[in-house]
Amino acid sequence: MKKIISVTIFTFCVLLVWGQDGLRKERIDAFRTKFYTQQLELTTEESQQFWPIYNEIEKEKKALKKEYKADGKIELMSDAELENFISNHLVLEEKQLALKRKYYNQVKEILPIRKVAILSRVEQRFKRKLLEEVRKRREGRRGGGSQN
Repeated sequence: MKKIISVTIFTFCVLLVWGQDGLRKERIDAFRTKFYTQQLELTTEESQQFWPIYNEIEKEKKALKKEYKADGKIELMSDAELENFISNHLVLEEKQLALKRKYYNQVKEILPIRKVAILSRVEQRFKRKLLEEVRKRREGRRGGGSQN
């Protein structure tokens, strides 16, 4: 459940940045590409092979989340709806795990195992860094508006 909440908060913050700050998906993707490339120390060849796989997996993750999106607030659901929600959530987690395995098997063919092993840490660092950027921009707008 904590995982769902943190992913929801992360998604909300990213959407907040997109809507309020004019930061487009392309800018976030460019930031991600630069961040991952630096953190993983990807060579040009590794990068050329890695990014198409990564982008494909991200599309599949997004499609899964959309397919299993909850309809309404948990607090307002009946017991039957909650039962269905939990069941669907477990199915989603199983499919996400299968997707991670698929991703792992594809990535280990192109990257050294050490880079594959730290990939999940890099993903976590990226999310934290992006949230930091969101906070900085939000604080900059608040503070910047009153100082000018």
